[in-house]
Amino acid sequence: MRGRVHMRRDGARTRAAVAAIIATLLVSGGGLACGDADPSESPAASPRRPNVLLVLVDTLRADRLGAYGNARGLTPFLDEFAASATLFSNAYATSSWTSPSIASLFTSRHPSQHRTTKPDARLVESEVTLAEALSPLGYATAGFVANLRLEGDLGFGQGFDRWRVFKQVPVVKGEVVKEHAMRWLEDQQERAPGQPIFLYVHLMEPHSPYQPPEDLRERFATPDSEDVNLADAHAKLKTPRFAELSDAEVALLESLYDAEVAAADRALRRLFRQLRRRGFLRDAVVVIVSDHGEEFREHDMLGHGNTLYESAVRVPFLVDAPGVAEGSVVEESVSLLDVAPTLLELVGGAPESSFEGRSLTPWLALDGASRAGSPVGVLTELLPVMPGEHDDRRHSGAYIRGREKLILGVDGTARYVDLQRDPGESRPFAASGSEAARVLEADLERLREQLATRRNAHIVRGTIDAETREKLEALGYAL
Repeated sequence: MRGRVHMRRDGARTRAAVAAIIATLLVSGGGLACGDADPSESPAASPRRPNVLLVLVDTLRADRLGAYGNARGLTPFLDEFAASATLFSNAYATSSWTSPSIASLFTSRHPSQHRTTKPDARLVESEVTLAEALSPLGYATAGFVANLRLEGDLGFGQGFDRWRVFKQVPVVKGEVVKEHAMRWLEDQQERAPGQPIFLYVHLMEPHSPYQPPEDLRERFATPDSEDVNLADAHAKLKTPRFAELSDAEVALLESLYDAEVAAADRALRRLFRQLRRRGFLRDAVVVIVSDHGEEFREHDMLGHGNTLYESAVRVPFLVDAPGVAEGSVVEESVSLLDVAPTLLELVGGAPESSFEGRSLTPWLALDGASRAGSPVGVLTELLPVMPGEHDDRRHSGAYIRGREKLILGVDGTARYVDLQRDPGESRPFAASGSEAARVLEADLERLREQLATRRNAHIVRGTIDAETREKLEALGYAL
């Protein structure tokens, strides 16, 4: 059983432990415990700065991992990885759909600041991305992405030397993404031996439509039934016509989602096996996250992008690097905003002045002491996508601090949830009903006022060509 870990963000012992992690990464070897090391990997081949691997599994709920309490055995690789890493048990995406969350991941800025909040919104060039921050440190940078929404014309490849988005429908599977990533990596290692590399890999398996491999479907999915037509169920999910879906159809869709999670896990095992053989992982910094979750009628909704309930925004967040605490669980509320500052500090870089997130390195360095501190609030947002009557959102924002959560409805109401007592968010009550809720609401208001002074003036619209638009609509995106 994992132990609960609480940490302060100050104190000489914490600072010393953080310094030790960074020193380990910059001057010595070390290695990732997930799998046997390749004996051919020589310390002499180590780059001056560590390689960085950022893996994102699209639409992956935290509660599907065994390391987060799931008992179905969907993620044996990720569970093994977590055993050698630090796991953040209360990590949140900045929104419940891809574009704003990925923009936040790369820029460490809130959706209301970077304004990449519509299907054709472009990440503006004035934003500083993680790839741009790593390049001056000598990194070669590349991203391989199965989600065609993240095309380079919309700015998502900003700062990357190589940005490959696969625009096929059905979307490409992890094996294809892996092969292209490895091909680039091999070429890069031959061209510039010893140069540190930042590699971003984005898998798409758990995103609808759910089409898992047959062996995983047989193992995890509900058996075929004459009462359920999968094509019809997917059509209702895409349109969307959620109210028309029967309980049996929802059960089938959810079980297929689980099988796709297992498929993503298997693809990651194969990716890491090849990266290890290439020596990439010997002293690497590795982060595994997701951009949002998926709902299966927990609150009468399906899919994502409509609410900010835990099922839609609580995501896995795993960090591994030489010197970090292995197998520990950190309960502090954290955000995708924190990924970029953390990675930069771990490789010896300085945070960008525009970043809103914080480095989580103090939570990665354990010396056995209890380090409880005041929790920091985490904001997740869901801004308007479609005009007027096409607005299907239920929520506009949520603010989480510790195990307290404030959910803001699109009608302006604020509902308070005690996640400790009500983890399923089944009994939210009006924020005016308690002093704790009113304090949370006041803190959120102050935060929003501060963020408003540091945001882009307006949304910049990009161009989506007709072919890409058609493919996105086939995946259920409203454009």
